[in-house]
Amino acid sequence: MNVASAQMKTVIVAAQRTTLVKGLALYCLEANSYHVVGLAQNTASLLRRMREFSPDVVVIDCSMMQQDSLVVMSHIRRIYSHTAIIVLGDYTVPSIINSAFEQGANGYLLAMPLKQQLNDALDCVCKGKQVLDKQLQHLLPALNHQDAMTMV
Repeated sequence: MNVASAQMKTVIVAAQRTTLVKGLALYCLEANSYHVVGLAQNTASLLRRMREFSPDVVVIDCSMMQQDSLVVMSHIRRIYSHTAIIVLGDYTVPSIINSAFEQGANGYLLAMPLKQQLNDALDCVCKGKQVLDKQLQHLLPALNHQDAMTMV
């Protein structure tokens, strides 16, 4: 392993939508700071990949897991405390976003992030920051920990 690859952060992308998985994996590859070590299209394969790679970051499309997403995030946070979690969701309801953060998410982006937005979110969560999609800024007053949020 060379020095450059040793410094790359590892990422697992978990999404049911094939185009989203491929797009997010390509974004990470193009960033040159992140190495996608696993792709998952369901909860079982995500947990298998987590055991196999114990990544620095997992990007989870909530539509993949539907109601299981909060349970899976809590499990990941409990077992892989070093792994940052970025949630991709379609929800703009403060209580749902708060629940994601309470269960261990480090970031919440709307489901189809732009390349730069994903890269910024990856950079922030790898530095221990919480991130929120800037399109959701109007929800800040209703969110817990609003002062700690970085908008991307």
